[in-house]
Amino acid sequence: ELGENADAVAAARQARELNPQDPRALEVLAQAQLAAGDMNAAISSYNTLTVMQPKSVSAHLQLANAYAANGDLREAVGTARRALQINPGSADAHAMLGTLYLRSRRLKDAQEMAAFLQKNAPNSPHGFLLEGEIQAAQQDFGRSLAAFQKAESLESNAYTRIKVHEVQTLLQDRKSTRLNS
Repeated sequence: ELGENADAVAAARQARELNPQDPRALEVLAQAQLAAGDMNAAISSYNTLTVMQPKSVSAHLQLANAYAANGDLREAVGTARRALQINPGSADAHAMLGTLYLRSRRLKDAQEMAAFLQKNAPNSPHGFLLEGEIQAAQQDFGRSLAAFQKAESLESNAYTRIKVHEVQTLLQDRKSTRLNS
């Protein structure tokens, strides 16, 4: 796999050299660098992409993701907030920022993002998935399960089913532990 990633980076670098003004070539290079685990190069490439496309929410969110993958949550949050400034109604920016707040243990801020998503994208599972994660982080598995079930009712896929199952299992384990005490 390391060889494949190195080959992908080399091919993407070559495409970038052939098309230095093409933001898509730079994006592919950054994605390949990220997949190869070369976080500093990926961050540098995504930074260049945000300079090339300063109004691109996507470019800023990809940079935020690279910062988060590198463990720099402070920079990730700041970059996601810039994406939100570009488009205050962006559901993707709210979802990423909410997830970053959750990872940073800023639960109140994460809850604000979840509430925004639930209100402004009520047919999307993202706000409910985020709420489920927030409630689980607070050990409120009843509310967590309800949020994950709502998310699954909106978009049933492997991820939503796994989240529902995980919380149901936690609740059953807690119930069994109380009964056996």
